Amino acid sequence: MQLRILGNEGPYASPGGATSGYLVSSGSTHVLLDCGSGVLAALMQALPLGELTAVVLSHLHGDHCCEVPLLRYALQLKRYPGALRRKLLPVYLPARPEEEYASISTCHNKEVFAFSCLENNMQVRIGALCFTFAPMAHPIASYGMRISDGHGTLVYTGDTNQFAALADFARGADVLLADAGLSQEYWTPHAPHLSARGCGELAADAGVKRLVLTHLAPYLEPQALLAEARTAFAHAELANRGSAIDIG
Repeated sequence: MQLRILGNEGPYASPGGATSGYLVSSGSTHVLLDCGSGVLAALMQALPLGELTAVVLSHLHGDHCCEVPLLRYALQLKRYPGALRRKLLPVYLPARPEEEYASISTCHNKEVFAFSCLENNMQVRIGALCFTFAPMAHPIASYGMRISDGHGTLVYTGDTNQFAALADFARGADVLLADAGLSQEYWTPHAPHLSARGCGELAADAGVKRLVLTHLAPYLEPQALLAEARTAFAHAELANRGSAIDIG
């Protein structure tokens, strides 16, 4: 299994950057996790769109889903080699907030996508990948996901703060892709994101092998966040756009 970083910032992108978007692949299975600003262009560099197996949206904030309508355009038009599909592309997403769900699942998008709503502790097999979803601590419905191909395990938190069951959900993962949206200076127990140090503490508590920090705020210094995470977990690294991480 391989994780490719398409976008790594939030809640908005720095000049030339991209917000949340990740491509998880195992064999001929290719699943896009989140589709924020700048992600579609990076996806097309990584994979012919006709080879995309499914899309999974952790939650419906714009920095994680705003380019879904643009993906629909790209899949409809013939000018992109490999983009024209005969089958609907599966999209898994929360059903709330209802107005955001309605905006994404419009009749025009249903010409290209087949939508399925996520539920707590839901398990889904997508090609070679098995997904388990769990609710996270965020102002709107947000799902973390545990992904395995039988050889390696990736846990992606989406957007979340700390809560009691999070370490158990991430337990023993080969790679933890975690929301480092805040520095410890700005973090509070009621914040919408983990701090970088909190990500390190989570990785240590969960006994994961590697920690990858993502959802990096453009107004914070990435190297400072990395140093903060490493005070709790030595094997922390930054999610760098365009990089590929082998899992398992």
